[in-house]
Amino acid sequence: MSVQKAEYSELIEEGPGEPHQNSDTVSVSDEFGYQHERYLYRGSIGPRRPFLPALCVVTGLIYVFGSLAIIVTMYRSGKHCLWVPEPPYTPVADAIKYVTVKSADGYNADLQGFPSEAHDKAWLNLVTPALTRASYEEMERGREDPEHSVAIGDGKGGYMVSLGVYHELHCMRRLKLYLHKEHYYPGLAHGSEEDMYELNHLNHCIEAIRLSLMCAGNTALYSFQWPESNENVRKPKTKTNSERTCVDWSLIDQWARNRSIGMHPTLERPVIGPRHTLS
Repeated sequence: MSVQKAEYSELIEEGPGEPHQNSDTVSVSDEFGYQHERYLYRGSIGPRRPFLPALCVVTGLIYVFGSLAIIVTMYRSGKHCLWVPEPPYTPVADAIKYVTVKSADGYNADLQGFPSEAHDKAWLNLVTPALTRASYEEMERGREDPEHSVAIGDGKGGYMVSLGVYHELHCMRRLKLYLHKEHYYPGLAHGSEEDMYELNHLNHCIEAIRLSLMCAGNTALYSFQWPESNENVRKPKTKTNSERTCVDWSLIDQWARNRSIGMHPTLERPVIGPRHTLS
């Protein structure tokens, strides 16, 4: 310790008639003639504050336990947004809300089963708002190039778009139509040009649905049960009482209907003519 005092003593020693320097710094000239401030070390580091280490420990513990409490609360309430990345832009974002439902709920008798008037009407109503309008800005924000997209020719501006879910519902409907092709496509010859067109279309549809299902990844738990009379049953049946998180479909449906341009909109088609009605 005495060596440290001797090392800096010449810098803090007062000259004849000079007052004692109370500052922790002095102005010195180096060999290049520049003035600069040099901080000096004193023998003492100032008055001790024994409560500071304890205060730091307490503050750290409050921060750690406070953070854990927030995480546990959000986990128990089902709000796992801390681990969900920011979703990409979609113009329907403001209409998206999530609800928890039973996995087995939501079955609609009119949307399943064999062809009937009620069946056809229900499916047509479901896909009616498939084609909607998007502005130039919405196209750009959605990473779609408006300069190379189909514009709507009704004088109201905008571009013809469809939400991904409606593309998949369209595909489901086409699969159902072909499943009962003797009813919906009477006289369709197997292997004909029209038949092959439908099959190629449906192959695309199956892949689109597969991608969507694997993207959403329904993780609700399903179990298996033997029927009560299972003497001649070779396989158990599935059952579930689990819950899953879904979008509130009614809000998306309403958003799409508010922007719907109908099933046969008038479109701009510069190459052939100024306007073209979608058949």
